Amino acid sequence: MFVWSEQSRTWYVHAAQHASYHREQATLCASFLEKGATVAEFGCGPGFLALELATLGFATTALDVDGGCVAFAREEAKRRHLANIVFEERNALTLDARSSWDCVLCCHFGDLSTDLEALLAHARRVLLVFVRRPEEEPLVPGRNRRCRQDASLVEEILRKHKQDYVRRDCDFEFGQPFANLAEARDFVRHYTKNALSDAEAQAFLAQRLVQAPCGLYLPHTKKLALFAILRANQ
Repeated sequence: MFVWSEQSRTWYVHAAQHASYHREQATLCASFLEKGATVAEFGCGPGFLALELATLGFATTALDVDGGCVAFAREEAKRRHLANIVFEERNALTLDARSSWDCVLCCHFGDLSTDLEALLAHARRVLLVFVRRPEEEPLVPGRNRRCRQDASLVEEILRKHKQDYVRRDCDFEFGQPFANLAEARDFVRHYTKNALSDAEAQAFLAQRLVQAPCGLYLPHTKKLALFAILRANQ
């Protein structure tokens, strides 16, 4: 399971504020939702995707076990003057069975090989799941992935369980901005768990970093698949 640190959360926030990634994700999700639908995002992190769904008008609940992420997301909701979103610090996989929404959304959260039935139990109409496609390249060399299941594995699981689903592949830009080269080097060392020397990190960055209006920028294309898993009675 991915564990947030203050530093990793700060980097993620800076990347989210720079990109339209979460807005594009939310727009794609909305294409599967009816007007007035209630949505819950499980494992919301700092809350950017849930915030975009609330901005689109959906009554949204977002859950995460990380208190720092939830605190940030609540403040961000206040800053955006959003009254239709609630953030809760809790484990979505231990929810009472009576907790349900029209849509449950998971972005790199959970393991469908073990959690599919539990997740579907909370979704009255549709379970939306974002996972990476196998062809996605890591942002930095050898970076551990937040969730190891990819689109191919998810399709195998859904077919095994005879679940109806719709798949939409999408490519979204979501790179990392930096204030300076030292910060970029710290980022690479952090996410490679210091497996690279300063010289190796410098060589990688020399090939990949670009100059952008925000300063230095490490480009990255997220290659995702969105699975819309329909409840049996829909």
